[in-house]
Amino acid sequence: METAWPAQLANVVNASVTIFIQNVQRLTAAPTGPRASRRTKRRAMLESPTDAVGPPLDLVHLARQCLGDHELESEVLGLFRLQAPALTAELSGSPLLSLESKAKIAHTLRGSALAVGARRVASAAWRIEELAAAGVDQRSAQAPAIAALQAAVAEALEEIDRIRG
Repeated sequence: METAWPAQLANVVNASVTIFIQNVQRLTAAPTGPRASRRTKRRAMLESPTDAVGPPLDLVHLARQCLGDHELESEVLGLFRLQAPALTAELSGSPLLSLESKAKIAHTLRGSALAVGARRVASAAWRIEELAAAGVDQRSAQAPAIAALQAAVAEALEEIDRIRG
């Protein structure tokens, strides 16, 4: 299905604003001071996603992103249904991937997850991006982060399958 350019532009702007607001909220919620920020960053890198409460997919957000077009919603969910497992497999399949490559894969997955309202997937992908941004190859922290991402993706895919019938 082909979408008119104004709708595509609206979707891109909406996703960009959502990501910007989430980043501003994270920055303003962090404690101040060099010690607190280091401790907070370290804790955030090692903890499991905090968005564990709520549905695997925010269907209201998805409907808003697709401007109420049910066919477009189905198409977007279908694309996420194909992309998410492939990216997750790529991320977890090769232990020799560089931190930069892992961050790029996680970033792509996070963007897709935010577009369809899969906040848990986005949160888990963000954790991997944070680990990569730390610049230290922390394999002991990466394994649980990747496992959390795999679990969030599996849950989102199960929900998509349930919705699509």
